[in-house]
Amino acid sequence: MHPRTLLLAGIALGATAHADVRTPVLRWQYGGCTSFCQTGWYSSPAIVDVDGDGQAEVVAGSYDLVLLNGATGAVLHRAASAARIWPGIAVADLNHDGHPSVVVGRNNGSATAFDAATLAARGGWPVTPFPGAEVRALALGDLDANGTFQVVVGAGRSGATNQVNVYAPNGGQRAGWPRLQAGDAGYAAGIYNDDIAIADLKRSGYPQIFVPTDVHYILGLYRDGSAIAANAMYGAKVWAQVGVHVNQ
Repeated sequence: MHPRTLLLAGIALGATAHADVRTPVLRWQYGGCTSFCQTGWYSSPAIVDVDGDGQAEVVAGSYDLVLLNGATGAVLHRAASAARIWPGIAVADLNHDGHPSVVVGRNNGSATAFDAATLAARGGWPVTPFPGAEVRALALGDLDANGTFQVVVGAGRSGATNQVNVYAPNGGQRAGWPRLQAGDAGYAAGIYNDDIAIADLKRSGYPQIFVPTDVHYILGLYRDGSAIAANAMYGAKVWAQVGVHVNQ
C-alpha cells in the first residue's frame, strides 16, 4: 500500500473515533463529604470490586479514607484520620488470598493496609517506616514473584539515609531495608512526590525498585536492598552515583 494511502486511512479512522466521543454526564459528586469536604492533597482514588459482585467501588483519601458506592457515590465505609494521605491509593491482593487490600501512606509517618471491603486495618498494620517524616511515595510490587505483594514507601524529607522502606503483607519490615544505609554508595534525599516505580528491567525474573530523589540521583535497588550497578560507561558505579544531569 502506498504511504499516502496509509496516511489517509489513519485520518479516516481518527475522524470516526472522534465522532464517537460523547459529552461526559455527571453521575455523582462530593463523594465522602459530610457538611463540608476535607482538603484533598495529591492522592489519586482507585477503583476496586471489593466483594466480587461485578459492581465497582471507589476508594479515595484526603484525611479520612472512604469507600464509595461506584454507582451513587454513597459512603459505604469510612476510616477517619487526622493525618493526610498524599500518595495515590494502592490496591492489591497482598496475601494472594482472594481478598484485596487498600494501602495508604500518611503525613504522620505511617502506612496502613486496610481490608478493602470494610476499611478495617489488617493485622500488623499500621507501621511507621519513617518516624517524624511524611510518607510521600507508595507502591506495591510482587518482589518475590510468588503472587504476594510487598509495600514500598518513600520518605518526604531530606537526609542522607533511610529514604525507602519495604514491608511484607503482614506489616513486617523486609530484611535489608531501609535504604540507603550508612556506608551505601550513592546519594539520595527527599522523595517529595509519589514516584516509586517497580519493574523487572534486568529481566532477572524478579522486579527491581527505582526511586527518583530530590538531589538529582535515582535509586536503583534490588529486592534485598542492594544497589543496581550502572552501565559500565560510568565506571564502577551504581545507579545512585550517576546524576541525571550527566551529559551523554
